[in-house]
Amino acid sequence: MFQKIPQTEFPPKDKPVLIWDGKCGFCKYWVTRWQNMTGDSIEYRTFQQAAADFPDIPLKEFKKASRLIETEGSVYAGPDSAYRSYDYSSKKRVSLSSLVHTKCNFQKA
Repeated sequence: MFQKIPQTEFPPKDKPVLIWDGKCGFCKYWVTRWQNMTGDSIEYRTFQQAAADFPDIPLKEFKKASRLIETEGSVYAGPDSAYRSYDYSSKKRVSLSSLVHTKCNFQKA
């Protein structure tokens, strides 16, 4: 499993960065979809390109899961990076991250 790293001391300056494995076909497929949803509101870089910019995040952690790093330094990993990147989409109807944190009340019929 990947290590939770809540914050980096080296946040991106202009916009969030989603870092992914450039050698992973599955990752490439999903990054292409996310880029279509988010446009230019997120920068997409492979860990092979970006890892050196975040020296407080171990390289082995970039190899385990995608990371979304926001401009204030928050770091989201794996599925959380995907859910959080959806918040930057101009094509959304409901924020997925708000759904994850919403309690549903189901009643028995």
